[in-house]
Amino acid sequence: MLGLLTKTKTTEDTADDADGVDAGEEQRRPRRSRKQPFQFPQVFAKKAAKKTAESDEEEPPAGRVMVSTQHNAWIRRAVGYTVIAAIACGPVALVQVLQDEPAPPPPAVEAGTDAAALTEHDRAGAFGVMVVSKWLTATRADSDSLGQYFADASTRGFETKAMEIARPSVVSATKSESGLWSVVVAVDTKSTEKVKGQDDKVTWTTRHFEIPVHVESSGEAIAQRAPSMVSLPSPAPGTAPAYGEDLNATGAIAVMSGEFLNALLAGDGDVSRLTTPGSDIAPVDPAAFTSVTVSKVQATAVEVDEPTAGDANDILVTAVGKTAAGESIPLQYSMSILSRDGRWEVKALTQPPAMESPDEADVSPSEPPSTQTGSSEPTPTN
Repeated sequence: MLGLLTKTKTTEDTADDADGVDAGEEQRRPRRSRKQPFQFPQVFAKKAAKKTAESDEEEPPAGRVMVSTQHNAWIRRAVGYTVIAAIACGPVALVQVLQDEPAPPPPAVEAGTDAAALTEHDRAGAFGVMVVSKWLTATRADSDSLGQYFADASTRGFETKAMEIARPSVVSATKSESGLWSVVVAVDTKSTEKVKGQDDKVTWTTRHFEIPVHVESSGEAIAQRAPSMVSLPSPAPGTAPAYGEDLNATGAIAVMSGEFLNALLAGDGDVSRLTTPGSDIAPVDPAAFTSVTVSKVQATAVEVDEPTAGDANDILVTAVGKTAAGESIPLQYSMSILSRDGRWEVKALTQPPAMESPDEADVSPSEPPSTQTGSSEPTPTN
């Protein structure tokens, strides 16, 4: 029996051995060696290998996360590669991938930002946005992975369906005396209400979440606890605009403003015809609206019937732009205008707008006007 199982090498087998390929070994090879798996394009394979090498060289300690612009870009590429593989495997696999793969959170750091140039304030804010986004979109199935971002946080209470969010952004990042950053993140959250006999009512609400973040000098960051929902911060007091004069809607300035905005935003007319010589104002290209309607014009000075050359004014124009789809978007533009040859022209789109000067009567009483006290003798001079 052993003789029957023993295979005698032939001259052909010996030649195969010299080439490094044995017929018996060929039969014992795993099936996958005969059928090559789906290969990503060469450029994708190189990029993935490079990212893997970089992550192996510099792996942050457990429980710490390095804030980096590469983090979210890698996630997006990984999701893209998975979808490509699913397409190769068939429509059913593609649908399964799209259903199972959670959408990656928005990038914590704007694309193109040099991570090495980020300040501690920037790192705390970027980390806060990333963690709050991951926390809000986590499900019961993947909530355990959130532990790497927290020093101590409970992950109970998650549902099977992820929350839908949009436009997370840093509202404030304040450092305490203990060195801990308090980061407040604003997020638009989606809620859907079932209405009998009608389409679901979808509402987007802006919520604010606070999260304490510790940032080390090396750039590593970690959250001290889970995010907490907080009330909307009080708006900062601002100086009143200086546009105290309401202009006639049919006056020369209002008419010129409408023509200018239509040329600027809707491609209706030549912008240079309505601007002063040498102005660098260029139209929006491609045009954003089909038409722009001016609803109100305010100015820092009253409008004269017959302006003389060189007369100047600052105006605030409120308008509504209408898109080709029928959408209406309210807009406001602050402009500096000049009179030339009996007509008004736009000198510049001013940023910021004209503001009122602080009233001397509102000066803090802690800074009283200086008064001469003591000796009435003149102060010696050199």
